[in-house]
Amino acid sequence: HDEVGPLLSAIKIQINYLQGLSVEDGQIIEKSSRYIDDIIKKMREISNDLLPNVLVRKGLSVAIQDFIDKIPSAANLPITFECNSDLRAPASIEVNVYRIVQEIVHNTLKHSKATYLKIQLIITPTALRLATEENGIGFDYHDLVRKTGGLGLLNLQSRAEVMSGAFTFSSAKGKGTRYLFEIPLPSAL
Repeated sequence: HDEVGPLLSAIKIQINYLQGLSVEDGQIIEKSSRYIDDIIKKMREISNDLLPNVLVRKGLSVAIQDFIDKIPSAANLPITFECNSDLRAPASIEVNVYRIVQEIVHNTLKHSKATYLKIQLIITPTALRLATEENGIGFDYHDLVRKTGGLGLLNLQSRAEVMSGAFTFSSAKGKGTRYLFEIPLPSAL
């Protein structure tokens, strides 16, 4: 975003300085300029989704709450979020845990038919614990892997491994799903 945004802005300025064109060409230039504006806006949104400013500035707990607050009420999924501390973890861990929360929330919204989702974050000087629980339709792990390859679960497992953490889950049809991540933190906090 830091490089592409200014390049697109420069192209827009150059396009807008074109003169001596027909009315039809002017309309094309105007339309192209609006497209460039849309691309710049989308790039900002994507950049913010990749690494939200609030995560960098205020930390994981505030970023998760901000993410939850932006979920439309039409989603009809009450989400409760609890965090015991405002301690900060290393940036790489905060980003991965934030992505885990996003994945769980999106999967819950998309697949679970849950009527609630509870997210609990416990941060101590030596460990971070993320636990989630929802009351949706649940799933059978082997059935899920057979049908879809279980990529969402593999993604969650991979993120936990990158942080040298442990990941467990429990789910059964009609019983909802629970996820637990336990990530050790460097003692330098």
